[in-house]
Amino acid sequence: MTPTYRTRLVECCVFVDDYFRNPPELADWRRSNNDDPVFTDAEVITIALMQVH
Repeated sequence: MTPTYRTRLVECCVFVDDYFRNPPELADWRRSNNDDPVFTDAEVITIALMQVH
């Protein structure tokens, strides 16, 4: 079965989100002045990565 675009999008978002959460030191380089951002880092990176398709 060939994965759909939506499946790849979800896989990418989960991978990036997991990468930034474990271990948390990986995301320490970026400190936001916004305590409640509209988009998470994982969502922004996923959108950027998926732009090539």
